[in-house]
Amino acid sequence: MLRYKAQLRGIKVIITEESYTSQSSCLDGDDLPKYGEQKPKFSGKRVTRGLYKTRENKLLNADVNGSFNIIKK
Repeated sequence: MLRYKAQLRGIKVIITEESYTSQSSCLDGDDLPKYGEQKPKFSGKRVTRGLYKTRENKLLNADVNGSFNIIKK
């Protein structure tokens, strides 16, 4: 449905693999491996539901972090 509606408006939809996008820090530049390629190590972590803490103890919304990582992938 999304792809169809985007096509009607001339928007290109790219489907990407989402693994590790919520665990990887977009601010620290963590790698975003594909699922099963390698054992990932991340610099930050999700501290509560909806909150992500970076290596430098910066706090950001976990959904924003995941969204930036999907864009990077």
